[in-house]
Amino acid sequence: MVELRSALASRLAPQVAPTPEETGVTLSEKRIAALGQIAGWADFEAAAAPALERLGLAGVGDFRTAQAGKDCTAYRTAPDRILIRHSNRDMLIAALAEVDRSIGTVLDLSHSRSRFTLTGPAAEGVLSRVATLDFHPHAFPPGCFAQTGIHHVAVLIHRVAADHFDLLVPVTWAASTYDYLRDNALSSGFHAGGIEA
Repeated sequence: MVELRSALASRLAPQVAPTPEETGVTLSEKRIAALGQIAGWADFEAAAAPALERLGLAGVGDFRTAQAGKDCTAYRTAPDRILIRHSNRDMLIAALAEVDRSIGTVLDLSHSRSRFTLTGPAAEGVLSRVATLDFHPHAFPPGCFAQTGIHHVAVLIHRVAADHFDLLVPVTWAASTYDYLRDNALSSGFHAGGIEA
């Protein structure tokens, strides 16, 4: 299998970290082991059901709440589409093989996205400066996700916890999106967190 290289390797070089009092936001990259999409037509839910059940997911979900399953997270990104991030490529491939190909299809997107994590007490404020969403916890609580744009790039933002956001960014725009986030986080005590497994 092809070894994935980070689009951000040169930007996430080791550095001297600011003190905890100075760090308002940490921006890291987390490797994506597997990312797949299930799409369908007229009977989408029936096509996706066997794969979702195998992954421990309770149905197709809704358009704002990320679902957690067995080592995976699923996002319903359209009426007939679900994006699934999994920690084990072979397990995801096995689950996707359960999709009835006469009424649905699957796509491996593992090489198409970079996953950023934005953490820290200033993370919400940084995202509010770069994306046109209300990130207040009442409007965007933990578990919530949305598709939006950051600097004209389509991204998916998932609030994992109060001060922890995951972003899925097209790999072709990862470096420029990282730079834009970093530039907007500098005044908040920015720290480059590196590349995490």
